[in-house]
Amino acid sequence: EIFNKLALIRIYLKPQGRKADYEEPLIVRKGSTVKEVAGKLHREFVRNFRHAKVWGSSVKFEGQKVGLDHVLNDGDVLRIIVKKPIKIVVEREILIPLKSYLYNPCLRAPPIS
Repeated sequence: EIFNKLALIRIYLKPQGRKADYEEPLIVRKGSTVKEVAGKLHREFVRNFRHAKVWGSSVKFEGQKVGLDHVLNDGDVLRIIVKKPIKIVVEREILIPLKSYLYNPCLRAPPIS
């Protein structure tokens, strides 16, 4: 098979709460790690990585939790779990100057972008 000669493997992605997408596999080099696959999808996946779950021949049991250094095999199903995004908290000091624009008609309001 051409995949063997080129040393390529197929990785199927499984979004949370949905079935694995067996229609369009991600094609990567043989010996690729979870970190390399996550980086190809989006660099934030590596930065905010919590763990991954893998189904297939590279793990001892289905749905096993693995880290970034886990090496994937052909036909593995991968689900990447990332940390929740950090919410930006508005500081009280920022709100005080904005209030003055609301109550003082002489002050010009800042432009809305």
